[in-house]
Amino acid sequence: MARIDLFVCHVTEDRQTAQDLVVELEKRGLRCWFAPRDIVGGQAYDDAIADALDECRAMLLVFSDRCNDSDYIRREVTVAGESGKIVIPLRIEDAKPRKGLKIRLTDLHWIDAFVERDKALDQLVTTVGNLDGPLAALPAKPLPTSDTETTNDGFSPPPLSAPRPTSPRLAALSAAVLVLSAAGGYWYWSAGSAPERTRAEARPQLGSLATAASVSQEPGPEHRASTETARRPDNRGTPGLLTTDDPTFFDRASGQPIVWYQKTSNGDIELYDAKGFHPKSGEPLLPITRDVIEEWQTKRATARAVPSKAPEPVDPKTYPFFDQITGAPRIWYWKDTEGRYSFFDAPGFHPTVGEPLMVADKAFVMDFKREQEEREARAKAEAEAKLARERQEAEQRAEAERRAENEKRIAAEEQRRQTEAAEQARREQARREQEEREARAKAEAEAKLARERLEAQQRAEAERRADEEKRRVAEEQRRQIEAAERARREQAKREQEEREARAKAEAEAKIARERQEAEQRAEAERRAAEEKRRVAEEQRRSEEERRRQAEAAERTRREQAEREAEQRRREAEAREAERRAGDRCDELAGNPTDQRGNGRGVPYEILKLQTREAIDACTKAVELNPAEARYQYQLARATQMIDKPRAFEMQKRVAAKRYPAAFDNLGWLYISLAKSKDEAVRQFKVGVQLGDPDCMMSLAEMIDQKAYLPSDPLREKIALYKQAAALGHPSAQRALEIEMANYQRQQQDLLNQQQMQQQMLGLFGAALMGAMSGR
Repeated sequence: MARIDLFVCHVTEDRQTAQDLVVELEKRGLRCWFAPRDIVGGQAYDDAIADALDECRAMLLVFSDRCNDSDYIRREVTVAGESGKIVIPLRIEDAKPRKGLKIRLTDLHWIDAFVERDKALDQLVTTVGNLDGPLAALPAKPLPTSDTETTNDGFSPPPLSAPRPTSPRLAALSAAVLVLSAAGGYWYWSAGSAPERTRAEARPQLGSLATAASVSQEPGPEHRASTETARRPDNRGTPGLLTTDDPTFFDRASGQPIVWYQKTSNGDIELYDAKGFHPKSGEPLLPITRDVIEEWQTKRATARAVPSKAPEPVDPKTYPFFDQITGAPRIWYWKDTEGRYSFFDAPGFHPTVGEPLMVADKAFVMDFKREQEEREARAKAEAEAKLARERQEAEQRAEAERRAENEKRIAAEEQRRQTEAAEQARREQARREQEEREARAKAEAEAKLARERLEAQQRAEAERRADEEKRRVAEEQRRQIEAAERARREQAKREQEEREARAKAEAEAKIARERQEAEQRAEAERRAAEEKRRVAEEQRRSEEERRRQAEAAERTRREQAEREAEQRRREAEAREAERRAGDRCDELAGNPTDQRGNGRGVPYEILKLQTREAIDACTKAVELNPAEARYQYQLARATQMIDKPRAFEMQKRVAAKRYPAAFDNLGWLYISLAKSKDEAVRQFKVGVQLGDPDCMMSLAEMIDQKAYLPSDPLREKIALYKQAAALGHPSAQRALEIEMANYQRQQQDLLNQQQMQQQMLGLFGAALMGAMSGR
């Protein structure tokens, strides 16, 4: 694990605030360890935190009132204290430690970020820098003193001269010299071609570039010494390259180094006679050390040595680097552009490329072994990560298969339950129908029995009535016979008529009874036939209803399947249309430098030729993907070609969604439509904060147009160009080289001016001293 400056400790609720602090601190050069970002998948959480605590220089506690209730915060602070790590509490709100944290944090120095955040972060950087030397990526900044002029970046330029006591007469002479030197300086600047610049403007830029150059240098004691030496006011001027074979490296009186060096990209060591900066790379020269002297002498001796034989390839795993008796190097090497090494057993030149072989000294062997160990460690880590990914993928496949099997089993169980339920419903329906048939048959039998019983009762009643009638008639006859015995002859004819009438009545009554019985039997048969027809009709209707229900269920199932298939087809078509529309919009109207783009895009010259097509494609992409801000930005970018006011409003809406690339277009629309460069500068600044390279280039152009005047314009422009070049902007690197060349030319002009002023001061001083001595 690489060296860590700060272990960032926070609660889950303050995660976003902690993430913002990490971004700002890393911009200031601190390397932070942030658990949500730096713990990789499959890594044990507690082990990763323990390793990070071991590797960090200090712990940054992002403190809020919520930390008082977190047991995990207390444990991490305790582990950091037991490991001897410095705990730096950074308060993001006005809260105090309570409970266990009050005991652990009561005697620590606090930094409050909720009042002045930038000042607090600068104080934090200074605090970490003072722990055990300069930071891993940021040089320590000296405090300003009363006799120096402090710039915005904390660099204190050297004073013009050392302070000394003065007398009134000497003060008058000094004033005369200053007047003459001012006149000479005005003549020099009027006659020359260099732009007018004051010392106060030039020196901070020199300090800024020195600071920027020191960031890229590998930290160490030599680097710190060179940085401090470059800032001391006793610099002897422009360093010159030493070509002698036997230079004097150290002052014989003080033992201090008087030679400075710089290692080139191919490993050569260049020696200079004064401290300063490398004329090509701009990096600070480092004071010479004994190890560097030994390495330089070895390289010189190797370069002068005439090889006794042609170098042969060797394997450093079996061929020793040094002679076991004399300790002299036995291996020479060559490194290609891809970092691969070739090793040989003698000095000379590479047989393929013809470049000189380098001696494998102790420093190289240590670096080579460390590089091999790191490569093996990376290979092992990659293999373990690959094995973990494969194991995770296998587990995911097994889990997917298990879930699919469970789903199949659940579906089969559901189908079985549905089949059993359908069969149970069918049996229940059949049982109900059977019970209904049996009930109807029983009702018919009871109705028939009741009818037969009623008919028998009616027949018995008729017979009884007939018998009673017969008995009554016989009794009446007997009484009539007895009453009319005496008048039998007179009544014979009447009796005969009455007998005939009674016989006729009996015959008619018998016929009426037979007719009534026939009608009752016919009615019973008709009712039985109607009941049979009704039962048959009910059965037919029940069968028809079951058939209709089955057909309706089958029709519903088919319609549902068709609807689901149609829905899946429509969803697939919609997804394909979204993808095609998005790709077409990216292809026709994408910004090539958009950091959130997909890597494609077209410049404005090509966009002008396909504006209408780009607007149609991006309009469709926005309709299909209303939540994607990239398509809205590209639609506004294409609309800007034909309708700037409309594109102005569209870019405002996209910028409101914090889309970085929109702020560059919006800023230039403010200039062209609203004629407001101030508002354009504000938009460009927001885009720069969001990491858009176009906004960085536009803000640098505003500096050129005097619309944006930072405290140090040149340093600001160089910083913007560097940041844009790092993000891959095609024009940024070219602009950066031009600005650096202009700066170096201005510095050379300033140096020439200072030398001229010193010469004039010497001449006038000598003249004045001669005049005073003549008096």
